[in-house]
Amino acid sequence: MTFQPTTGGQYGGTIEVASNKTGGDSQTTVSGVGELLTRIIALSGNLDFGAVAAGQTAQRTLQVSNLGNSPLSVTAIHFLRASKDHRPAG
Repeated sequence: MTFQPTTGGQYGGTIEVASNKTGGDSQTTVSGVGELLTRIIALSGNLDFGAVAAGQTAQRTLQVSNLGNSPLSVTAIHFLRASKDHRPAG
């Protein structure tokens, strides 16, 4: 038997096996739960770089986790906006 739900929710019913039996019960109940696939991203880490001297570098770790029940693919990480102008004065 294979269970392949098409949507989330409870499934159930009765299965009957046709045969040339001479005894026994040819029916049994079947049930299952269809779960919706989820990909729930969770980001953590201290990304406060504090004061870093010009020309120097600092590293921090960003942890990306999936709290869902299906594979999460990270395709890119972009720096969107700065709170300070990063161009040298002059």
